[in-house]
Amino acid sequence: MRKLLYVMFLVLPVFVFGAGPSPQSESADFDFILPTIVAVFLSSADITWNFGTMAGFPPVPPDAFPQYYEPNVPVASPDQTITYMVLFAGGAAWQLTVAGLLGGPTPACGIDLDEIEYEDPDIGWTPFTVAQAPLDNGTGSIIRQRNHNYRVEIDGDEDYTGTSSCVITYTIQSP
Repeated sequence: MRKLLYVMFLVLPVFVFGAGPSPQSESADFDFILPTIVAVFLSSADITWNFGTMAGFPPVPPDAFPQYYEPNVPVASPDQTITYMVLFAGGAAWQLTVAGLLGGPTPACGIDLDEIEYEDPDIGWTPFTVAQAPLDNGTGSIIRQRNHNYRVEIDGDEDYTGTSSCVITYTIQSP
């Protein structure tokens, strides 16, 4: 009886698990689930116009209004490099947009949101708005960069508030 049990423990797995003469093979299915991934990166988190240390042309205060001033931080052009990517998109559509927050700089300093402009090589000088302004779009996977310069229009109705700031948001989306 012991021999029979011993043989059953050796032979039964051979039939159950498919063991037999050489070679033996087993297959596995590999599944790859690739959701669309989007990302946007800015080369500089802070853009600053410090009129207390502004040097060069045009003078501060300006000789005539309106006058446009580029930021003094950062000091190199372009002021901002926007790197954006869409990965694993297949043929899906995507869009890059930019918008400012409603109300412009806070506390209010007399500089309206539409007096802050960006220069895009494909568009030229364009004022910021609260509406999502399209910068680029397409289909499929991409990794791209855009360079933006900024300027602000000083028209004489600005008020001293110390430091005012506003938020500009770049958005990349793909359904």
